[in-house]
Amino acid sequence: MATIGTLAVFDARNQTWEEYCEILEQFYEANQIDNGDRQRAILISVVGASTYSLMRNLLSQEKPKDKTYQELVSLLKYHFDPKPSEIVQRYKFDSCNCKHNESVMEYVAELRRLAQDCKYGDTLQQMLRDCIVCGINDDQIQRRLLAEADLTKPCQLLWQ
Repeated sequence: MATIGTLAVFDARNQTWEEYCEILEQFYEANQIDNGDRQRAILISVVGASTYSLMRNLLSQEKPKDKTYQELVSLLKYHFDPKPSEIVQRYKFDSCNCKHNESVMEYVAELRRLAQDCKYGDTLQQMLRDCIVCGINDDQIQRRLLAEADLTKPCQLLWQ
């Protein structure tokens, strides 16, 4: 059976560990690889020399081949994507202003990215709305938004 797709070496400068694992999971699904031992072997084979070396260092006395696939994924997740501080993430979100050459849609996308670890829950849409109104660098759009009694419709257009 031919293999569907290819897997690149993990490069922490260009993607998150979570993104890499999402691609890996899709590769497993596309190729009907559901055996944990095979998944572990593929992971070890494709992550690249520096990530494999890091894996060995994090495990200390143990070898990656002696761990389960999920244990290795979790080990590297903890290393590459440590749980961010909620207050730090909210500070970054609240401090984000639209950059000079950034479109409104790019600004909204950046706010959505920053909001991922803020734990706003049901208030996320309101927080996005407020941040957009305060942080947008286009005076004309900002005045129009401030003139609206209800920003639900204008903001829904921006969020789509």
